Amino acid sequence: QDMAAAVESGLAEAGFKEGASHEDWKKLSDDMSRISLGEAPCEANKGEEKREDDENKRILELLELFFSTPEFTDAVRQFVEDNEEKFLFVEEGEEQPLSNYDLYLKYTNVIESQLEAFLKQHDVDHEDVAKLCVAEKEGGNRVSFSLDYIIASTEYGKFLQMMADFKCMREFEIGEEEDMF
Repeated sequence: QDMAAAVESGLAEAGFKEGASHEDWKKLSDDMSRISLGEAPCEANKGEEKREDDENKRILELLELFFSTPEFTDAVRQFVEDNEEKFLFVEEGEEQPLSNYDLYLKYTNVIESQLEAFLKQHDVDHEDVAKLCVAEKEGGNRVSFSLDYIIASTEYGKFLQMMADFKCMREFEIGEEEDMF
């Protein structure tokens, strides 16, 4: 009885009285369904969005720490050293050799194997981390190396760019050494 009275009182406050149209009842029912499904008014969602943003920032910070460990940096360095001579650089717009795609798949395996323990420890899956990194990069983060490493493991074009960047850095380092003697 008390529940029925409360519902009736709430409906009356919302302007629903006996004889309300079918459309009015449908709208009320839809509104109540959204609220029960977690699509509550914006104020309720703001707290959830803040928690999600905080969690995303926490994961990104942890990724930065993880990607700066010697185990990870050594694995990426070793991959580049082992494969830079095999990688075939072609002009932009030209078709990439299949051997470059094979190297991309190997790189993806290196990153995934390195990430495995991190993902398990923090209960996050690879796809979620990749999406988070892409969103962060698109949002203007230009300083995070971990974003680049992960994105390069999920997007072939970014992998090609990463390999070109490593080549440029290597040539710059070699050029500096030659100038010193």
